[in-house]
Amino acid sequence: MIDEKYVAEHFHLAFDAEPSLGAAQRLRSTLLEAGDTRPRQGRTMPRVHSRSIWRPTRLPALAVAAIMLLLIVNVGLVYFIPVYGSALARAPFVGSVSTPVLKYIGLDPGAINGVDDVAVANGHKLHLIGAYADPLRTLTLIEIDDQPLAVPSKTSHTYDLDATLSDQFGRQYNRVYSPGATEFEPLQPPAATIGARLTLHVTELLPTFRDGSIVSGSWDLHFVITQAPGKALPLPASVIRGDTTYTFTSAQLSGQLLKLRWLVSGGANHRAHARIAAGSFADPASSQVELWPVLVLDSGGQLVQMRTYGYTFPNGRPAEGQWEGVLPGPGRYTIGIGSGDAKVTSTIAVT
Repeated sequence: MIDEKYVAEHFHLAFDAEPSLGAAQRLRSTLLEAGDTRPRQGRTMPRVHSRSIWRPTRLPALAVAAIMLLLIVNVGLVYFIPVYGSALARAPFVGSVSTPVLKYIGLDPGAINGVDDVAVANGHKLHLIGAYADPLRTLTLIEIDDQPLAVPSKTSHTYDLDATLSDQFGRQYNRVYSPGATEFEPLQPPAATIGARLTLHVTELLPTFRDGSIVSGSWDLHFVITQAPGKALPLPASVIRGDTTYTFTSAQLSGQLLKLRWLVSGGANHRAHARIAAGSFADPASSQVELWPVLVLDSGGQLVQMRTYGYTFPNGRPAEGQWEGVLPGPGRYTIGIGSGDAKVTSTIAVT
């Protein structure tokens, strides 16, 4: 049984009319209809009019906490994984760099990422205007006291930087000498793969001109960059001359910068170790013609601008040679190692 008086007193908000037994009777009829699920021909449900009662919806505390956590996680992802956020949108390079500097670093302006960060200390301003990274190097372009970048020379009034570079994971990268730019070792994973948020910390300005003084201070410059893909070239053919084998192990391009690596095994390596043991290797008169010089010529016979070359001599292993130089463009180049009758040559095609 349904207590009609109880229904009228407790459910009166559901009806347009004031509380009454008539309203209770209508509800009773409705409930009876709902309880009887048997299909009947032409049967209809009585219409019940209701007031719309708005109550403010409260977001559960757990949902609020979840949203806050999501925001915090996203901020963390953007910081530690720059490619996750828009912070890594590549900015065009709008700085002005002279042709000699571009030639020395072996990059076109279009390859350089535009950066704009400034630090001032001890009366000197450092302005980071561009950066570049690939599997061979990480490079920054920094103007000092608003002076245009220049290659060091007898007449230039420039500074080199005593600086360290670190990524968002705390990994540090060593300086590499490069005229006209501040260069570091290539980025390493995970920063090399997910994007690097880098801090360049400068502690000294080292004058490259006569009568200059070292300037100490603390300058911090920040930038975000992704590592551009490198380009591996087909290896030059190995060469065997007499009791010595020259084997090329790596040929890579970074912009127009060509980096070659090779191994020297056999007689020339043994003789080099004997000279080292005798303490005569540093004497120019005893320079080993089987290893020096290392020259690269273009198809017209012109000498390619060299940045650096040299050897290391691990005990019990082949000597390791390395050469870096900036190419004028695509073409076929001749690599010459040694001199006179001991000279060996190989070729490399650059496309």
